[in-house]
Amino acid sequence: MGLGRMELRRAALPADEARIAPTLRGHLEIMRADTDIHPSECRRAFEASAARDKTYAELAGADHYLRPAGAAGAKLGDPKDRVADELILPWLGERWPV
Repeated sequence: MGLGRMELRRAALPADEARIAPTLRGHLEIMRADTDIHPSECRRAFEASAARDKTYAELAGADHYLRPAGAAGAKLGDPKDRVADELILPWLGERWPV
């Protein structure tokens, strides 16, 4: 998230390839629990993506390292499981149905 290694790799792609690569941009927050990446930075990186197919998603109750954030986050279940179940698998299923 933010302008990390994936963004640097994507920036190195030819413009046409960057636009056709589906993009899932996520931000983890519960009352701004992600103290490593500010929501505005994540949103700015999402908006800068040239991908035609792009999705912005947030996972409530998780910190930057996919640990439960606060008491409310602990009640939601393990964020490492939830990120797959709630965000990644549905996103993949919409693009590549089985």
